[in-house]
Amino acid sequence: GRPEETTAPLNLRMLFPQEIEALLEYNGFDLRARYGDYDATPFTSGSSRQLVVCTPRPEADAPVEPVEGAAVATEGLILTTERLLLRDFEATDFEEVYAYRSDPNVMRYFTGLPETAEEVRAFLARAAENAQERPRSKFRFSIVLRAENRVIGGCGLDITNEKAQEGEIGYHLLSTCWGQGYATETARALLRFGFEDLKLHRVFADCFARNGASARVMEKAGMQYEARLRENKICAEGWDDTLVYSLLAQTAIDGH
Repeated sequence: GRPEETTAPLNLRMLFPQEIEALLEYNGFDLRARYGDYDATPFTSGSSRQLVVCTPRPEADAPVEPVEGAAVATEGLILTTERLLLRDFEATDFEEVYAYRSDPNVMRYFTGLPETAEEVRAFLARAAENAQERPRSKFRFSIVLRAENRVIGGCGLDITNEKAQEGEIGYHLLSTCWGQGYATETARALLRFGFEDLKLHRVFADCFARNGASARVMEKAGMQYEARLRENKICAEGWDDTLVYSLLAQTAIDGH
């Protein structure tokens, strides 16, 4: 049957131990109690009220500078490098995402064809759905140039085999941002996220054999050449071989 309803006062000290209070306060929240005529009064460690609400202090609305590396939780995930910030795609990214996904030079070694506005909107919708999945297995990020707060590309990491702890990474940049080390910086951040936060055992990536620049990115990121699959994909120029690179967790830890 349905659980018996109760109107007994709620002991908030059981729900909000001192450690959680400190954590909330450190992250910019004030704990406040409502009672009687619902005027807010400070919540002190020695009190007990029937209802407590957490409200952000005004200064908490300001952007918080992310720490180097990756957040542990996958909600509102942010990865940072020296020059870049990798975060979940947002609807307001449309114009910047369309700029690179509609560029034939960028999509040449991806889908082979530039995408329409409708296709880019569908991509952003799928990325938003992926971000809500629990447990999360697909991570799609905007690549943001921190100095300009501008989206310059996209990247991702998929958990391809949960049991084998295996993942795959990928990245795309505006053609005007090629040759500046951003792709390598992105790949290294994704690998670090995969091994340190997702606890993956193996991460791989591939590229068309014609795409020598992407192969060099994977090599600079520390990945090792693993295989050449003969004419298994079609790019803008036709059938092409695929080069597969990978990195193992222990190899990454050893720095080899």
